[in-house]
Amino acid sequence: MCLEMKEQQGGGVSVSNAPNLPFCGNSHMVTSAFHRKICVHCKCRREEHAVTAMPVEMEKTVTKLMYDFQRNSTSDDDSGCALEEYAWVPPGLKPEQVHQYYSSLPEDKVPYVNSPGEKYRIKQLLHQLPPHDNEVRYCNSLDDEEKRELKLFSNQRKRENLGRGNVRPFPVTMTGAICEQCGGQINGGDIAVFASRAGHGVCWHPACFVCSMCNELLVDLIYFYQDGKIYCGRHHAERLKPRCTACDEVDACHMKTHMPAHG
Repeated sequence: MCLEMKEQQGGGVSVSNAPNLPFCGNSHMVTSAFHRKICVHCKCRREEHAVTAMPVEMEKTVTKLMYDFQRNSTSDDDSGCALEEYAWVPPGLKPEQVHQYYSSLPEDKVPYVNSPGEKYRIKQLLHQLPPHDNEVRYCNSLDDEEKRELKLFSNQRKRENLGRGNVRPFPVTMTGAICEQCGGQINGGDIAVFASRAGHGVCWHPACFVCSMCNELLVDLIYFYQDGKIYCGRHHAERLKPRCTACDEVDACHMKTHMPAHG
């Protein structure tokens, strides 16, 4: 049974009986370790509140996600420089190329350290890559069959759909390409984003590398490819499984008696 249901039956979780639960930016209670996905007070999602720092568990989740991707694919370059002014930079670029890439994005979405862009990035990491879509330990009270189902679901997505965009200049020796999102021209020398799972030469303008469902920039260039389209992790999972509105977990771990309990 998920925590939302337990609260409805038991009158809620108070600060006194859950002393280790931190508070969101609106002074409302959320949980550590991702076990609560909505605010106790106003029922909004965790990422809708003011978030000022990357949770340690989120850092571990993203690191593991990309390790699993790299283990299954060798087509994207993961070398490159780190520029201290940014909270994150695309791998494989020289400093001037990093600046060229970020100059193509809206200013408020560029993750300068301690900027609105960095807060936007953290919010999107929390929203686009729900840990409970991938790991059993972030889900609520799963039985053995549900745990096996979620592991199979997660591993298949990583193996068949997960990728990270590769930012690089479009070759000057070629005539150019058409952006997959907007249909506009990408000329030789322009910075473009390539997705190996989409096929050789398929590319996007940096500002066009967005989820096909929510149209948000794909955070840290992490995408899931399905039927000719790219998605963020959240919406790719929802193409395959329904998501519970009460606890935010996908159907892979809401089986048998758990799903009917949510209506």
